[in-house]
Amino acid sequence: MDRSLYLNFKYLVRGRKMTTYSSLATRLVIMAILFVSLCVSAHAEERRFIWETKEKNKLDSIEKKIEKAGKDDKEFYTYETDNWTIKCQISARFAAEAGYYMDMFYELLDETFDFDTGVEKTKGTFYIYNTKDQFASKVHSSDATSSFSWSSSDGKFTKFEMYTYMDPKNGRAQMNFEYCRFPSIRVEATRAYLLSKIGPKDIPRWMICGISKFYGYWDVRDTFKTTSKSKAKTARKQRMASYPLIDQIKDYVKDNGDLPRIQDMIDMSDSDWEKENYRNWVICSSIFDCLFSSKSGCELVQEMLMRVSKDEDPVITPKEFYDLEGDWYDFLRDEWHVNTTPDTRAYLKKRDKPE
Repeated sequence: MDRSLYLNFKYLVRGRKMTTYSSLATRLVIMAILFVSLCVSAHAEERRFIWETKEKNKLDSIEKKIEKAGKDDKEFYTYETDNWTIKCQISARFAAEAGYYMDMFYELLDETFDFDTGVEKTKGTFYIYNTKDQFASKVHSSDATSSFSWSSSDGKFTKFEMYTYMDPKNGRAQMNFEYCRFPSIRVEATRAYLLSKIGPKDIPRWMICGISKFYGYWDVRDTFKTTSKSKAKTARKQRMASYPLIDQIKDYVKDNGDLPRIQDMIDMSDSDWEKENYRNWVICSSIFDCLFSSKSGCELVQEMLMRVSKDEDPVITPKEFYDLEGDWYDFLRDEWHVNTTPDTRAYLKKRDKPE
């Protein structure tokens, strides 16, 4: 909160005499205005991504180049970055911001997934539509807000595309990049990033959903302001504050009388997964929240992805699985504040430890 605004609000509440706000009625009106303003400001802070001065200057230069090139025959502005070809119908500025943001996000991912599979990097195309109808027609869904699609032949990608949209029905101001659908974009971009690292492979669902959901809740701006060691902690705090993730785990316990099992997530059929789609994504994200909280966990994630890239089986060894399961339940208790149940404790005790 702006300090001057806070101080004015404090004086008004205490009812101290202020020459500017002499009458009680005036104070009450100002208090109401301040309260609404604070609510709007808090809501905006949750949604908006604000560029810093140096970034704005860089974006000004990029925008001019994009504007000079003009639109193509399908009304797209085009911007080439190291990681994506941006195709944007909204504006040259939006295209510049989208490309810059995606490169920032990939820079963060590079820190965690610092390994080489020997696969040539794939550069995708990111389409940003200026109406929901065009987007829905492209992805064949009226419910999605962002989407990633790929196909391959002979071990190479033949399609590698991401899509999102901004809806003018929400007002022209809402068409600015700062109001973009960042969580869903980060989820899809993480999926694209992982595949660009390992090639056209089928990453197990519990892994791809868990990793991408974890990064979907990552606060890019706050992460750049912290040290590397505190990034995972910062991301976790942001998620806990902004999304009811813990409630999803607690609701699972209420419905099933016990905590979920990782093996159940691995073996779950498509139909059962879809019954509680969001909850299952959250459960898997908590598994990777646990893994990303330690150096050894990050190394295991990298090793599992390397195995996927080489078509090795199993992706996770019995010993790794045994250790992860115990660590995860401890993590849920210590970090997510979800206590283990008697059934879970009994289950952990009767497990046979692999050699």
